Amino acid sequence: MPHTLIPNMACGFVWCWSGAKKCIWYECGYEFGLVDHGWETLAAKQMPLFICNAQHLADEMVRVYHLDKNKIKIIRNGVELPEAVHSRAWWRVKLGAGAAKGSVF
Repeated sequence: MPHTLIPNMACGFVWCWSGAKKCIWYECGYEFGLVDHGWETLAAKQMPLFICNAQHLADEMVRVYHLDKNKIKIIRNGVELPEAVHSRAWWRVKLGAGAAKGSVF
């Protein structure tokens, strides 16, 4: 499973001849923007499955690379934490850390 554009493209072009049963294009961000220069879309069209870490990125991949949205799975890489039961001050006392000097928290 490649992780960045160049390996994604390389794998898109050669995975089916490597003996691999599957290859997954993993896109976790587009800091430099997704751009279709032709090669990117051609490579993406060869891939059977895509994984993105956010819906807006999946939507952008569909728009830029003209992909079938059903081939893209979203796996979020964030963790939602529950609301804190105890305050920061409570934990500092509990752990014996004492009051934080100059802390605004």
